[in-house]
Amino acid sequence: MPRSLAGRLLLAAGAAIAVALVVAGVLISSVLERFVVRQVDGRLDAQIALLDASLADGDASLEEARDRPPFDRREKWVWVVSRDNRITTSAFLGSQPDFSGRGREADPGEIRPFDLKEDDGRLIHWRVLRKNGSGSLIAAGAPYDPAIGRPLAEAMQPLVLALLALGTALLLAALIQVRLGLRPLRALQEELHAIRAGKRQSVSENQPSEVMPLATELNKLLSENAEGLARARRHAANLAHGLKTPLATLAAAPSATQDPQTSDLVERMDRLIRHHLTRARAAALGETSRARTEASARLGDLADVMRAVHAPKPVAVEIDLPAETVVACEAQDFDEIFGNLLDNAFKWARGTVRISASREQRKICIRIEDDGPGISAEAVEDVLKPGKRLDETVPGYGFGLPIATELAELYGGSVRLGASADLKGACAEVRLPSAQG
Repeated sequence: MPRSLAGRLLLAAGAAIAVALVVAGVLISSVLERFVVRQVDGRLDAQIALLDASLADGDASLEEARDRPPFDRREKWVWVVSRDNRITTSAFLGSQPDFSGRGREADPGEIRPFDLKEDDGRLIHWRVLRKNGSGSLIAAGAPYDPAIGRPLAEAMQPLVLALLALGTALLLAALIQVRLGLRPLRALQEELHAIRAGKRQSVSENQPSEVMPLATELNKLLSENAEGLARARRHAANLAHGLKTPLATLAAAPSATQDPQTSDLVERMDRLIRHHLTRARAAALGETSRARTEASARLGDLADVMRAVHAPKPVAVEIDLPAETVVACEAQDFDEIFGNLLDNAFKWARGTVRISASREQRKICIRIEDDGPGISAEAVEDVLKPGKRLDETVPGYGFGLPIATELAELYGGSVRLGASADLKGACAEVRLPSAQG
């Protein structure tokens, strides 16, 4: 059984059409055979009536009836008259047919049909009349193949071709019907794809009555997911606010400022809280593929912010992004990913930061390069671990790159660190799904 709904419908329609055509062919063949047999029977009955009328006129009349068409042919159109122990036959009758026991149950004067084989194997279709009282028997026969089989075959050939043409037309009609019937489902699939791409917020409820309940339930599910996502983000924000205030109070307490061990513990707690709140917010994100962010404008804004943050350090920013670079990522998470990466690039750059992008099948690869000292291959794994920093003299907590990596992976993307081929510094490559398919 095909897994495709269209395939199942077409298979069922094809089976029903095939059965219907076979049944129709058998019935029509039976009707045609009865029609041809009746035509032959009519000619045989006419010969029997002629022979019956000739019995009263003597043998001369029978002799005249002997060679009348079609009984003058060698195709075994034959007749037999039996009366007073005398048998008279047509000119081309071979062996004497045995009618003994045949038609005894028939009423006298009733013509009955019989099919008998001759010695040469040919089948003869007979019509037999037994006379009342006189014991006479009159029979007329026709060769089955030339008289019945051949006309029937000639009539069946165009009939079979017509049935095949009808079956083909019905299958095409079924295919069109299935395609038209399933079109609302294909339209619904396209709308769901648009929702995943962030181009729609709900599916249209202008649907056929059979699809309407599905569209309604989908919209309810989308609405509930959006509410759940907003609720989870509010909870994460409330938790962050609730923890930051007492932690800041604890950090400002005299005991924390005077005791290096307490201060270090407070700093460690702050890093862990930030890290796990970020993971909780990322895990609460539902349909990530529904998000859309214009990367070009967003990265330009982030670069301006970083210039201000790292002023008066002179850093030139080169941005080479297509205008229509749209990634499937929430704007807030996009800022956090590239904010961390740009912050690192500005920290280590000597004077140049370059931002470029390219399309790789269904993903966008955004590269952030700098002309700083770069990073060795051995150090890449360390800097991607939470709390790890290569240079403790540079401000930071060591959670920026791990958080950026986690957020990128949440959207089905990745972050890879390496060396810049042109600027000779570090290069961070971020791959995110394209919101344009």
